[in-house]
Amino acid sequence: MKGFSLVESLVVISIITIVVGVFAFVNSTAKSQAVLDKAQTSLISALQEARNRSASGFGDPGYRYGVSVEQNRIVPFRVDENGDRYYEVPTDFPMSISIDQDATIIFDRLNAVSEEDFSIFLRHSSGLEKTITITKDGRINY
Repeated sequence: MKGFSLVESLVVISIITIVVGVFAFVNSTAKSQAVLDKAQTSLISALQEARNRSASGFGDPGYRYGVSVEQNRIVPFRVDENGDRYYEVPTDFPMSISIDQDATIIFDRLNAVSEEDFSIFLRHSSGLEKTITITKDGRINY
């Protein structure tokens, strides 16, 4: 007898289905992780830029720099000696990224310390999560 039996064909099809399913799950998780990593990198970059500008005394005397982290975006800004804020171009998070609460971080001029400790939780809709912590002494931990 030549050819494959029905049982052999079903076994091969089942194995192929399982392999494709596992690959699709792994690929989906990798894409979610990449989106979350990109959002984390964008936020860390904005925080470091604000801290570095404050530490270097960048801009007019009296300027401090900060970042407003909103539900779906990052908004860098500078604060003059009167407390007025001047917002820069925001960076939007992908729709699949959310944060637990809004936060505003301002770094003092020259010493680049923060007014208080902050923790920002970035969450992907798949359930993956990253935490970024800004300490009072201006360190950014991730």
